[in-house]
This record gives sequence, structure tokens and C-alpha cells, in this order.
Amino acid sequence: MSRALQQKAPHLQAVPSVEQSLVDDHDLRVPVVRVPVTLHLHDGRVVDGCFFLPPGDPVDTLLEESSGFVPVLESSGVHIYARHAIAVIEVDSELAQQRPPDPFEASAPYRAVRAKLYSGKVVEGELRVVAPVGRTRTADILNQPERAFTLRRGDSLVVIAKHHVEHLEEA
Repeated sequence: MSRALQQKAPHLQAVPSVEQSLVDDHDLRVPVVRVPVTLHLHDGRVVDGCFFLPPGDPVDTLLEESSGFVPVLESSGVHIYARHAIAVIEVDSELAQQRPPDPFEASAPYRAVRAKLYSGKVVEGELRVVAPVGRTRTADILNQPERAFTLRRGDSLVVIAKHHVEHLEEA
């Protein structure tokens, strides 16, 4: 767990940063990994907690799923958030369970950008330029069908839900 996340969420230190655990649901046991995250909600509130993800599932696809809600372990217990209320997910890049990039993505350049959300929050980071030849403008990348895009910021990945973005500019 990053030092910044440890300072913001000391209650998560009791939970190993990435831990194999079992979730009971009427005698159905599903193996999960607890991944510490910081959520920025639609109204500007910030929540520190852990997602329960199947082993190997990347955090950056969480906002792509069609189910309406996602459980988050917080210091006060498990809270279930509407996916559409989550504007930003911040996660330590070492814990993000990223898919290994294909060779084309691995060599793709990054572009510095600044996203202003409807909540007023401004998020800066580097956007990976992965697009078909001739479709590499920032607008082309953002207009791809995915519901979210990911920025790299230091040791963190920042997943931003597109429907919470007021505007984005190249920095």
C-alpha cells in the first residue's frame, strides 16, 4: 500500500493490502482479493476503502461492468455504492491487478491531460495513447466505447468515469 494511502486510510492497515479471502453468500464462497482504493463520488465526497475483486480482475474495468452496485469495505463496515455515483477510482499501480499490456499498448506514448469533473474536482495525469492509426487525437481516444479511461499519476492509476467529466484538456 502506498504511503499516501496509508496516511489517508490508517484503518486499512489492519487489512493486508492484497489478501486472499472468502466472501460468504448463502453457502457460496467466492475467492476475492481486497484492493485498497480511494473513491471520489459524484458530489465530491472522498471515500477510502477496499474493493473485493476476483483474483486477476483489473480495477480499471470495474466501471465497465453492467451491474448497478459495488461493495466497498470501509472502516465502518461494507457500504454498497451505485457504480454511476463513482466519478474516480484511485489505486496504487502495484495493486491494480492490471492486465499485461499487449506489445502495441506497451510501446504506446502517454499524453499529459487535465480533467475537470462536474463536481469541480480537477484530475491530472498521463493518458496512454492507444488508438488506431489516424485516430490518436485525445477526443478520438475519449470517444471510444468504454465507459471510463485511466490516467497514470506517479505510483497511482486513476480511473475516471467519462460521464462525470465536464471537460478535458491537454496539459
